[in-house]
Amino acid sequence: MRGLIRQPMMMMVLLILLAFAGAFISLIFIASDLNRQSDRQQSLLLDKALQTRQAVMQFHLSDNAEWGEAYQNLHRTLNRSWAWDNQNLGASLFDTFAYEGVFVISPQDETRYSVIRGQPEERTLSLWLGADPLPRIKTQLQASAGKAISDYVLAKGQLTLYSAAWITPGGDRSVTALPGPPSLMIFTDRLTPQKLLKLGHEYGIQNLHLDTSPAGQPASPALLLSVGDKRVALVWRSANPGGALLTGLLPLLVLIMLLSLFTALMLMR
Repeated sequence: MRGLIRQPMMMMVLLILLAFAGAFISLIFIASDLNRQSDRQQSLLLDKALQTRQAVMQFHLSDNAEWGEAYQNLHRTLNRSWAWDNQNLGASLFDTFAYEGVFVISPQDETRYSVIRGQPEERTLSLWLGADPLPRIKTQLQASAGKAISDYVLAKGQLTLYSAAWITPGGDRSVTALPGPPSLMIFTDRLTPQKLLKLGHEYGIQNLHLDTSPAGQPASPALLLSVGDKRVALVWRSANPGGALLTGLLPLLVLIMLLSLFTALMLMR
């Protein structure tokens, strides 16, 4: 009689083990899927944040480059008093918007005017960046008919956002455009480690940093960016909601399993 009872009880224990094994596997898959969704959402947020940063920078640049007074004082002739002394293209661009580099490039590709970290300096764009993006910038501006464009460049190991536009009279009909190639105005925003951490914090993204040589698929969540002919990655620490789910439910599930097995074994005695 005990043997007849023992056999179905053994089957019940086996079924309990199989049920909990299925629950464990399902929980792990759910946690993994939660992490994937969270990482994807953060990647989309970061991409949108960078696009917004570019759009704002282009707006600021257009506001300064498509301006009759700027055309008169930066292209027709270089009026440093107008640009710096009157602060029409001066320290406020760094103090307010953190644009570390502001450059006016002549049609002959000479840096006629530059403001570095809010101070006037005689420094060329290529010297400050440690790279020469001018050929690429001129090609991009030809494609946009001189309207503001933005892109990335690696400047001394740091991701740098730049925006460039032709200097034109804009809608000022009192200023006549001269024949010949235009001058360029360029703003640069160096995305330093501190800026990246701050940007990530604003969107709930932890430990956002730059990886300049990502190998294959990064282990951490990442947003891949094309910088010229190179690929870089913005990497961050996953929010890991799946880990929180496992931490909360796994101990409870194990406890329930042990209690169920204990009850079944007691009934078998």
